[in-house]
Amino acid sequence: MKVETRSSGSVHILDLQGKICFGDGEQEVEKSIAGCLAQDHRNIVVNLTRVTLIDSAGLGQMMAGKKRGLDRKAELRLVIPKDSPIPLVCQTCLQLVFQVFDDELSAVGSFAK
Repeated sequence: MKVETRSSGSVHILDLQGKICFGDGEQEVEKSIAGCLAQDHRNIVVNLTRVTLIDSAGLGQMMAGKKRGLDRKAELRLVIPKDSPIPLVCQTCLQLVFQVFDDELSAVGSFAK
């Protein structure tokens, strides 16, 4: 799992690449989201465009990140393109909890509304 961080205006973007699976990436997700919140970022986009797989441990970390964000009055939104290799069942679970967008521009723009 590789994580790159950057900003677009008041929105902090986490670009994730690789697998978010038990023992392979789930801790990096937790650390990255916690780091954003520790720096008082309130608008966070987690870009899953280059994520190839999420398992139940990865889903758990994403859900825990959402809860941490809500506790800190922050909003996390996801980018999952339509042609994502992430299993459909995982995408569905994420869509039940997060606002999900097809592209980064839409996700970032949604904070302006």
